[in-house]
This record gives sequence, C-alpha cells and structure tokens, in this order.
Amino acid sequence: MTKEKEYATYQIWIKQGHKLYAYFMEMCQNAKNLYNTTNFYIRQVYTALHAGKPLQPLQQEVLHTLQMYIETMNENQLRAYQKRVQKQKEKPVEERNEIKCNLFAFPTKERSFLSYNYLDCLFKTMKQQDYMNLPAQTNQAVMKKLYQNWKSFFASIKAYMKHPSTFTGRPRIPRYIKSSMKEIVFTNQVCKLQDKYIRFPKTSIRLNVGKLFGSIENLKEVRGGSFHIEIYLAYIFIKMWAGPYRYQVKKFPVSQNENFISP
Repeated sequence: MTKEKEYATYQIWIKQGHKLYAYFMEMCQNAKNLYNTTNFYIRQVYTALHAGKPLQPLQQEVLHTLQMYIETMNENQLRAYQKRVQKQKEKPVEERNEIKCNLFAFPTKERSFLSYNYLDCLFKTMKQQDYMNLPAQTNQAVMKKLYQNWKSFFASIKAYMKHPSTFTGRPRIPRYIKSSMKEIVFTNQVCKLQDKYIRFPKTSIRLNVGKLFGSIENLKEVRGGSFHIEIYLAYIFIKMWAGPYRYQVKKFPVSQNENFISP
C-alpha cells in the first residue's frame, strides 16, 4: 500500500431549476463581460499607439482614462511598497528580502501593451464595474486567461515573421467573446467547504455535496461553466494493490495546476 497526494475531480451538473442555476449564469455572464472589457482596454491602447494612425474616439477615451488614474495608481503602488518594506524591517537582517517599488508609466509606441499588473491595478483603482461584479481572484483568473491568449498571439507573430509560409495568414489579435458566458474559477480563498456544503461568494445559497464531504481533506477550487461545475479536491489517495477494488475518480498530480473545463 502506497500513499500519493493527488487531486480528485467531482463533476456536479447544475440544471435549470436548481437554486444555484441563476447564480452561476450571472457569474459566467460577468466573467464574459470582464474578459471583453479587459480585451477592450488592451486592444484600444495597443492599436492606438502601435499602429501610429490618428486616434479614434474609443482610443482617445481609454487613453484619457489612463491619464485620469495613473497618478492614483502609483500612489497606491507606493503605499503598498512602503508596507512591504516595513514588514521586511520587522524580520531579522539575514531573512530580509529586497523590495522594489514598481511604478506604472503611461504607455508609449514602444510600450503599447498594457500588462496584467497595469490593468489589474487600474480596475481596482477606478472600481471598474465588471471587475467588481466578480469575487476577488475569480476576476483575476478571467483576466489571466485573456493574457494567456495575448501571449500566444505574440508567439504566433514571432513565428509568422520567421516562417510566414507555414501560416494561412497573419495572426490576428485576440477577439472578443461573442457568446453570452465564459467559464469561471473559484479558488479555496473565496469558496469554502463547511458542514457538507460549499459556500460561494456573493450569495447565501450553498451547494450540498453530501457524501463527498467525508473523503475531503480540503477544497482546492471550483470551476464553473454554463451547464456544469467541477470541484477539485486535494486529498490523500490510497492505492489498494492487494484487492480488486479501485477508487474510480479522475486523478491529477499535485504538480499539475491547470485542469480545464468548457462551458
């Protein structure tokens, strides 16, 4: 008998009529809105400064928003830096780490791509509605997924410049989501397991996980689409080599951090 720490995945279907159906529908719609809003800011700044053409009204609007908030953003960055420095001073000298103050600069033609940290700070500072409609970490996960798509775009452009014949055309920048919803992720920081129920943020309605509760060490995360959710649970899985019985669950090693689901 050996012990291996793994993730078990349980899938629960939330059908129309379920008390949490409207909640998940709203969260997935909010995720789609934030994804498109984030992409809107990136695209407007990137095309405005990268292309070198006369600014369009929407491009002017976004750049004006950045001008309005960049000073406050840097003030927030400075306060956060000072707090981190103070915490380091409370540690023994040999345990202290070097802390840097990362301030934001207004985008230029040479630096026309808004980073994740830039937009995350901007949305927090301006209390952007689509950002605030989602729980903390859930909104960040939506944004990070978009940035993965932009990273793939830049990698494709680089490959296209070297070997254009291997492409059917020039890669296009990430598009907006046309569907009404996008999948969401709740981490165990905002989604709690307690007394056979999972408590979700921004609602008092709980999900009964019933018999699953007894085999759970702790909740890793919950991923939801428009039709079903998947629950990722960290626990100690015991392999019974001597007997015919095998515990039938989907197993993922602890080192595997991303397990995807489609809406």
